[in-house]
Amino acid sequence: MKKIMLFSLLLILTNGFAFEKCTSLPGNCEIIFVDKPFYQKKIFPLMDDNKLMDYHLYLSCSENDNSIYMMVIAKYPFEINSDNEVQVLESFLSGMLNNSDAKILVNSNLEKTDFNTNLHFLIKENERNFIANSFVHQNMLYLIALESENENFKESFENYFKTFHFTN
Repeated sequence: MKKIMLFSLLLILTNGFAFEKCTSLPGNCEIIFVDKPFYQKKIFPLMDDNKLMDYHLYLSCSENDNSIYMMVIAKYPFEINSDNEVQVLESFLSGMLNNSDAKILVNSNLEKTDFNTNLHFLIKENERNFIANSFVHQNMLYLIALESENENFKESFENYFKTFHFTN
């Protein structure tokens, strides 16, 4: 039954297009993209420290509706715990907003669960919507996002986000 539900979800998500399961070894997770994702690893210095952050970026484009599906895994060089978890999530969002004057934060919602804290947000830039969920697991920040002009972007994002799971 679980396999039938996952297959149905994939058909909805991909709209009949090829899909690609992506396993992130650094993130200990899997997600299903609409096509084979582009992968890039970068290392960034943290502003207030002499420490480095590993940044893993996975991008997959849907040529059908000009949408970009992405997963970002940022591995911090320090422990993220309940005391600094919200600050890490908000700082990441702030960094995204500050790199362009055209970006407008439409809404954001911080949700605490027994497992972790999730920051759900929607950014609008010109005609494009950027919808995302970000959360922390161990010392890594995960961002699962969709950038799209499609009017059904929220439904597409929810279907995409449901395919994410940890492998350990």
